[in-house]
Amino acid sequence: MITFIVQDWTQHLNDQLGIITVFVSRGSKCFKITSTSSTDITALQCSQDEPDTHMILHAAHACEEFCSVILVSDDTDVLIIAMAMKSRIPANLY
Repeated sequence: MITFIVQDWTQHLNDQLGIITVFVSRGSKCFKITSTSSTDITALQCSQDEPDTHMILHAAHACEEFCSVILVSDDTDVLIIAMAMKSRIPANLY
């Protein structure tokens, strides 16, 4: 499913993304999709099975470019891990 999303968004949604940047993970790979390109982000490659830890890795990476990061999950593990790792992520976490 993620492979389809990456391919479809890269081919068809470029004009609609505007200034939005979307990061999509598939297996150990992560892709950055913008209105102009789709790029494999090697810094976000991760062998962890749990998406919870992927989210924290993405948040840490996002703070290099943004001052605020929004994490959306109905899993309380994400909240607990984010609280524990907040001191290592120099951004506002929401």
